[in-house]
Amino acid sequence: MIQSKEGYTNIRSAANAQSTVKAKLKNNTVVLLDEATEDPIHGNWIKILYYVNRPFTYLKPEKDMNLQSGFLHKSQLVNIEDLPSPEAGEFTMTYTVAPFHKADYKLSYIDGSTTAVETVNGNVYYAADCGLPKTAVKSATAIINGHKIIIPEQYLFGILHAENALTIKKYNKVYIAYQTIGDGACGNHLVWVFEGKNLVQRFIGWAY
Repeated sequence: MIQSKEGYTNIRSAANAQSTVKAKLKNNTVVLLDEATEDPIHGNWIKILYYVNRPFTYLKPEKDMNLQSGFLHKSQLVNIEDLPSPEAGEFTMTYTVAPFHKADYKLSYIDGSTTAVETVNGNVYYAADCGLPKTAVKSATAIINGHKIIIPEQYLFGILHAENALTIKKYNKVYIAYQTIGDGACGNHLVWVFEGKNLVQRFIGWAY
């Protein structure tokens, strides 16, 4: 997660401070270390994958849906897994899960398949290689110090197969709920970020 004293950090085209700035990412933005293609560590610089202007990842199929890659100095990151957990009662997040029924959704499939789902109700689905889900997330709710946040339904169609196995972390007044959904070729990291009383990011990125 981006964390800089300036409130944002520059994402650069190469592992040095003289290279071109590709993007500026504000604090508390979740990014992914690029471990899929190479060692992400380049001295004091780290290669990351990130979305530009997509705080809720992408919902609708688009021509360019790929994560962008770039470099930032390691001092501009905090590892979510290393963050402390909030005090009891500060923050909770839960899904309502029910059996999956195809008739409840409008599905499209990849290359004529009958199981490799491409979209659910027009939103990109993140587990095509795992086939149809057995269960479906029907709703999701977060509670921050007694304030209830209902997660918009459109953010759930792409992660129908998620389960109630969230890890909760806190950084200052930011709450993070994360988990891995699916496995193997369809595995993805899913991270929800809340600031104040608002959901500000839903990050989904490769787990392999």
